[in-house]
Amino acid sequence: MGPKAARRAAVISAALAQKSVHWFADDYELVEGEWSIDADVTGDSGRAELNWRAEGDGGEYQLVYVKGMYYVRGDSESLRWFLNLTKAEAARYAGRWISTLNGKRLMFGLTDGLTLPSVARE
Repeated sequence: MGPKAARRAAVISAALAQKSVHWFADDYELVEGEWSIDADVTGDSGRAELNWRAEGDGGEYQLVYVKGMYYVRGDSESLRWFLNLTKAEAARYAGRWISTLNGKRLMFGLTDGLTLPSVARE
C-alpha cells in the first residue's frame, strides 16, 4: 500500500472509530446550484439540515435516518424538487414529517452523509 492509500485508510479508520461526528459544508455543489449542509451522524443514524438554491428556486429541509427509514420535512418547493411530489402533494405535506423506507423517492445523493460509514466513504 502506498503512502496516499495508507493515509486514506488511517483517516477512514479514525472516522469510523468515533461515536458521533458533526459535519458542515457551505457552498457545496451537488447536482446544480448551491447548498449548505449541517449534519450530526453516528454509525447507523443521522440528521441533516439542508438549504439550497438552484435555477431561481430554493428552500430548506431536514433529513433524518434511523433503522433503515428516512424521514423528510421541508417546504413545498423542496418536497417538489427532491421527492418528486406534485404541487398539490407538496403543499399538503409541507412542514410535516414524511417517512420513506430505504430512501425510496429521494433524489440520488441526498441520503449520503447520514451515517459515519457514508461520511468516511466521501
